[in-house]
Amino acid sequence: MFKKKKNLDADSFEKAIKAIKEKAQQNKAWIIDSVELTPEEQKYFQDRLYQMIQYAVGRYDWYDEQRNRFLQIGLTLLAVASAAAAALTQVRTDFCILAKVCVWLSLLSLFVTGIILLLIYNRDVEKNHPYRKIADIKSWYFVYNIPKKMTDNLSSNIKIAQEQVENVEASMKEFVNRVVTTAKEPRGFIKEDLEQVFILQLLQRYKFQQVKKLSAILTWGILITVIFVVIAIILILIFGGNYQKKAEIIISITS
Repeated sequence: MFKKKKNLDADSFEKAIKAIKEKAQQNKAWIIDSVELTPEEQKYFQDRLYQMIQYAVGRYDWYDEQRNRFLQIGLTLLAVASAAAAALTQVRTDFCILAKVCVWLSLLSLFVTGIILLLIYNRDVEKNHPYRKIADIKSWYFVYNIPKKMTDNLSSNIKIAQEQVENVEASMKEFVNRVVTTAKEPRGFIKEDLEQVFILQLLQRYKFQQVKKLSAILTWGILITVIFVVIAIILILIFGGNYQKKAEIIISITS
């Protein structure tokens, strides 16, 4: 009973998404078709769209590069925290217990910050972005032409190898038909290019949000680490190595 209800909900969702996609594509076509452009204006528009795509790709790559830097920082924090912890276990000191606790907490803060950066980076590597449900950019992204998984190594089995080659041939035929259909459609490529610009800017927004999140986590992690280190240094300066004796002197003075 519950299984059927779940399937019905999933079917309703797919129907709703299909309707939204049709509406989005119709609106795109209607807006572009309603604009009257001379051949010269259309050529200029097409060239500008290509330049916008190139620039958007560059900006997207820049944000992705920033994300990769946070990945490297996360790995470095893990390495530093682990090495420092290993070295600390080999060093015998007579610092007060609070100072030791603060030192260990500072290393733990570094380690946890590195772990969180890695987890968020990996989680954001591949997300099922909402735009994929309504996008239709056959000329720009393989998902809209080759949605099925394709084998990338020719089998030694003759029968299987033949099936692999036939799958590639069928996919190529479908790809050519889809692109030619778009070419025959009035301003078909302009519609695709314009949608591609929007998607690239949307992806830029996603990457910007991810970089901002990673930056905030790194900032808070370093701040907490510095606080623990400062507290440990203050405790060491106050009590030094003979902290018990100094503590007794302070207590006797204050009493």
